[in-house]
Order: sequence, then structure tokens, then C-alpha cells
Amino acid sequence: MKEMIKKFEKEIRPTSHLCKLSLNNKSIPWDRYDSSSRYPFAFVAYYFPNKLAKIDSVLNKFDIEKKGTKDFKNRLKDKSLSRNTNEEGLSQSNAILSTLIELFVADYLNGVKYEEIVDLSAWNVDCLSDIHSRGGKKEYYTEVKYLGEIPEEYELICNIIRKRRMFDANHIGTIGAFYNYVNLRIADAVFQFEKGNIPCENRRAFIVIKESLPMECIVPSLLKKENWDNLSWEALADSLNLSDKDRKKYMSDSIESYHKRAGELMISFLGSSYDLIIVANK
Repeated sequence: MKEMIKKFEKEIRPTSHLCKLSLNNKSIPWDRYDSSSRYPFAFVAYYFPNKLAKIDSVLNKFDIEKKGTKDFKNRLKDKSLSRNTNEEGLSQSNAILSTLIELFVADYLNGVKYEEIVDLSAWNVDCLSDIHSRGGKKEYYTEVKYLGEIPEEYELICNIIRKRRMFDANHIGTIGAFYNYVNLRIADAVFQFEKGNIPCENRRAFIVIKESLPMECIVPSLLKKENWDNLSWEALADSLNLSDKDRKKYMSDSIESYHKRAGELMISFLGSSYDLIIVANK
């Protein structure tokens, strides 16, 4: 491990786009890498095949070093070695990955769906959605929502990103509650669309789910109404510590209505090499 860390510091770090954006200019002594969950995110990505290459590819493609907003680049900064606990280090890594997900989705829309990327929130704080793209003569405004995991077991971690902040909820135990959490994130996308007055026909909600989450929780059953547990909405709101204002906002309408108002709905797994595996397109 010591030799691998030295190679990372000497050969990989000077040329990696992620390293330039997420790590400060000081080298990190190999003995500071004292537990796996507190390794710098860039080193973990380097350790596992193809991950760092994928990240550097999208950072280069969208020229984030030059065109990225100050806020977007700040969210990529890695402070994991200064964290006191493994959980804090893990939260930092999840925050960086959730920021990069927007670029993975933009890369997919451009490379697989052949859409032109018109604008990104990573480039422009006034962008009406995470991704503004064009396919043929049609404009798309895509909101990206990511559901990550904690590695100790197949627990679910609910990551809510509101106003550029991350809130971690505890494990939600029932399958119905997991479905409802996904639907809550779809509602988040709807609120953003409506804030920008984006027509329904131009909306796209893109949900990305960590591939290692329990298979029985995942689509296509996710989109079947009979699997939604309406009784768990209140428990979900409690676990997320939603304010009274947010409770009223989310629960003021039906799940079916949120789906209709989301426009195109895409759900994918995030693969082991950070590739997107589409499992539903509604």
C-alpha cells in the first residue's frame, strides 16, 4: 500500500483533473492514510480500476477547471483527512460523488442520447436546471438526484441536496419507505422545474441509484403504485427532520401528480466504473 500511495502522489496526482480540483497543493505523507474511509476520494477512485479515469474524463470534457463555478469546485474539495471519524470521511466522499453525478449524467446524455449540452449548473449558477441540453429541435431541462449508500451493510442512505447542502437521513427500513424517498426526490425535481417555469414537455427527472443497493428495492416495481407505502410518508418526514413548511409542501399533492409534473423520468444504477445503467425511462 505504501508504494501505491507514493506512486499516486508522484505520478497520478500531478496530472489528474480531480486531484487538482479536490486536493490542496501539499503532498500527503503515506502514513496519513490511516483508515480506508478517510482516504482522499481521489485516491480511492485511483485504487479501484477505471474510476479515476472516468472522473478525469468528464472533468476534462466539460472543462471544469476553467469553466466550473466557484461553488461547484468548492463542493469537489476533499477534507476527508481532517475529519475526526470514519463517518465524517464517508460523508465527505459521498458529497463529492453526488457533485460529480451531474457530470456523469451530462456525459451520458451527450454521448449516448446524442444531445447537445447547452448549459450546466456546474458552469452557470443561473442555469434553470442541473443540465440544459438539446436533442434535435427539443430542449431538455434535467434535474439529477442521487441516492448513495453506506458500506457497512446494504443500508440505505438518504442524501438530500437542498441549497447546495447535504443532509443525511438514517436508514429507512421498509421497501415502501424507500419507494417514497425516491418519489420525494422526484418531487424535489418538480419544485425546481416549477421555480424556473419550465414547461412540462421540456422536463426530465434523472434519478441515479448506487448499484449495490438491495435489488428488491429497485425498479420496475418502483414505479408501480401498489408498491408505494402511503403510511410511511409521515415516518419518512420524521426521519428526514423535515420542517412543518416542507411537510406541507411535499404532502400537498399526490405521488401520481409529481410523476406527471416531472416530465420524462429516467432511473439508472451507478455502475462500478461510474457508468450509468438505465433501468427505467418513463
